[in-house]
Amino acid sequence: MSFEVSEVVCDSDRAVYAEVRNRVNPCNPYTADELLHAWSLPPDCMALLALSDGEPAGYAYVEVQHWAPDATTALADIGVLTDARGYGLGSALYRAVSRWCAARALDGLDLFLVLGQGDATAFWMRRGFSEVFRESVSKLDLAGADLPAAAPPIGVRLVTLAERGDLDDAVYAVACEAIADSSGADGDRYEAGDFDHWRTAEFRSPGVIEDCTIIALAAGDMVVGYASLWRMGALPGTALHGFTGVARASRGRGVARALKLEQLIRAQQIGITAVRTENVEANAPMLAINRSLGYLPLYTVLVMRGPLARR
Repeated sequence: MSFEVSEVVCDSDRAVYAEVRNRVNPCNPYTADELLHAWSLPPDCMALLALSDGEPAGYAYVEVQHWAPDATTALADIGVLTDARGYGLGSALYRAVSRWCAARALDGLDLFLVLGQGDATAFWMRRGFSEVFRESVSKLDLAGADLPAAAPPIGVRLVTLAERGDLDDAVYAVACEAIADSSGADGDRYEAGDFDHWRTAEFRSPGVIEDCTIIALAAGDMVVGYASLWRMGALPGTALHGFTGVARASRGRGVARALKLEQLIRAQQIGITAVRTENVEANAPMLAINRSLGYLPLYTVLVMRGPLARR
């Protein structure tokens, strides 16, 4: 079996990349346009497509982490179709990604793997990777769901982004607090980045559903929390919770639960049939909220960290 690895440079390459990636990761598919947007966010990135005997067989993506400014590791996604495994293609992609990282003074990789999906975990453990944390992906079927009223705490009211498109600056202030407090690997520091980065990456991303992105207001127009919701282009009828953030001074009062419930009610009203959410397993408060709302586990993502490949 012969193979070649080349960089994704045009729309047709990106479409093939999306097809191969979705075959490797059918539980979390992306459209080519969603990938293009995601690749526009980091300060530097590279996508690779691997062909085996002229046919698409694998892919790799690597980026300088844009939510973790102190990170010395790159964020990577590497996958090979089942029938093409065992011939060295995964190792070739690993080496190519590692060369890219070394040229940028990065010293390792953070990989996101679906737990139990083939033998990928064993492949990376043999190369010195180990688990740093896990993410739980859950799903709520909205069709026919009987949802209670959102019932925000006294003094708090909920509005949509569609209704109040003038609050981006105030929402950003809450995002800076909430993202800085996000769970992840021990010692990692997260931040929202500058206003334009946060707005493009999260609050005003192309897939955001403005009628289901909710802002919590108190004492007039003081923003105390928000929750964004995005359409999943490759899964029609399904939406994904982007981020739920509450100002530190307003936590523990039920604001997050009210935000998420209001999202679900409005999503149901516009015909969304299912909603997914992704949470670090260490985030016990948010996981408890999701369970109380009826979310059921869908799959688990294992985040592994390890060294660059030896040349």
